[in-house]
Amino acid sequence: MTKQTAAFYLRRSAIDESGDDTSITYQRRACEAIAKQHGLEIVNEFNEGSGRSASIFKENERPQYDRAVAGLGTEYKVLVSYAIDRLTRRGMGAVGYLLDQAKARGGRVITNDGLDTSHSSARLVGSFMGEMAYAEMQKLSERVCASKQEGRLRGEYLGGSVPYGLMAKRAVGEKTVLIVDLDAAPVIVEMVQRLIDGATLGETCHWANGAGHRRSNGAAWIPSTLHKLVRSSHLIGHRKQGSGVYCSDDGQPVVVTDPIITEAQFARVDRVLMSRRSAPSNAANPRTGLRRPSTSLIGGLLRCSECAEPMWFGRVGPKGRTHSYYSCRQCSPRHAVRSDLLEPHISRMALMFVASLEPGSAIMEEVGRRMLARFSSEQVNRRQTIEDEVETIDGRMRKFRRENLADQLDDVEYGDLLNTSTTRRNTLLTELHTLPEAEADLGILFDLAGCSDDPDADFVGEGSAWFALEHHKKREILRVLVDSVVVERRPKPSEDIEGRTSIEFAEESNVIQLAARPTNRSRYSKRAKVA
Repeated sequence: MTKQTAAFYLRRSAIDESGDDTSITYQRRACEAIAKQHGLEIVNEFNEGSGRSASIFKENERPQYDRAVAGLGTEYKVLVSYAIDRLTRRGMGAVGYLLDQAKARGGRVITNDGLDTSHSSARLVGSFMGEMAYAEMQKLSERVCASKQEGRLRGEYLGGSVPYGLMAKRAVGEKTVLIVDLDAAPVIVEMVQRLIDGATLGETCHWANGAGHRRSNGAAWIPSTLHKLVRSSHLIGHRKQGSGVYCSDDGQPVVVTDPIITEAQFARVDRVLMSRRSAPSNAANPRTGLRRPSTSLIGGLLRCSECAEPMWFGRVGPKGRTHSYYSCRQCSPRHAVRSDLLEPHISRMALMFVASLEPGSAIMEEVGRRMLARFSSEQVNRRQTIEDEVETIDGRMRKFRRENLADQLDDVEYGDLLNTSTTRRNTLLTELHTLPEAEADLGILFDLAGCSDDPDADFVGEGSAWFALEHHKKREILRVLVDSVVVERRPKPSEDIEGRTSIEFAEESNVIQLAARPTNRSRYSKRAKVA
């Protein structure tokens, strides 16, 4: 008598990081015992391996299971498995489909936990066992979710990739926790401060890469990655959840780790990045009208004398002999001026303008206040921190109000959160009123007018304090001092730099508007298009 052919189906849901394959081994041994008991000839084995869930909560592909069902009744006659929950945990519907396929093809299904489709009661038994497996999966999911919820409340590490700035502390017999990476934290603080001071994302990435700092995976920093990092809530010790942060039952963010930067710095850098964005002017073409911060030293300040359009910064020339120019895109033939000659001239004139200011003038007070706020943060840091924190609390209070109106917070919870926030806000405002106002001081600019090596040398040339200043700080200084620059055409881009350039500096009537103007520039011309 010829034996019936059979195949095994083996699967394990969890992944054993140690590589132990005990579960698959004892499933195979149990299937071999069933085959020997029924006199079956083993012709195939469908091994899904570890990490393949069969629950309704996951949409994992199971190619081995699909092959086993497709071959049942044709390639072999009997499908053997350790238990019905190894085949599926999706309830009686999935079990009924498997039994229908076996009956239609003349096949048979046998499991170690009592299912045998050769018996008349197989459909009833299979449906019951399938629902039991489904119920067990639901209970397991509830237990896992409850355990993770408790872990979140305790600030425990639940697995996954560790964000830059943190590191996982692992110890035998203890739960893994996240702590601040003492090597990466100073890098984050410096990058955030550079962005607040006026540096662009690209300039900050260039600094980080040049200093040898790399991301967690060893890759170089790029603007999109840096933008995501500095707006991530883990920098202030919170856990990200969806588009927001994970909060406890009382609505307060759960603190997971020590903060890398303060909430005031986090809010400030967020405002800086948001201020550099704007909606496209044409909804049909989202890239039209996008704005980006100028990275050149005097970009956004230059105008062409012939058409009054902005002059753009760019590099022209073959590789190895490239020169940088500011040029007008509207004029033909092209109107251009050498940037390496124009920028030192404007910088020199701006510092001479500072030296000519009288101590009592309104422009000196305003320029000094702006410069102090940007580059002497140690004198105004506490005031700025308090102002940023007050604004952060105001944002939370608005959020609580929206959630209360949407019935996400009841009136009692809303009242408690509002009282706590109001108390904190009033405390900060009281401290703010006790702090002395920072005095306007242009000492930093006066220092820039000197040369460190030769007193007769150019005070913006090599060896000067201005030359050693970082690019984005130079740009911020000139944006405060200079209203606009008009450049006239000359036959050559390098010809008569002083004679072709007209500079308008800040005045008492417009210095506030100049210092507060946005740093963005449009990517398209606003000039009317004509045929």
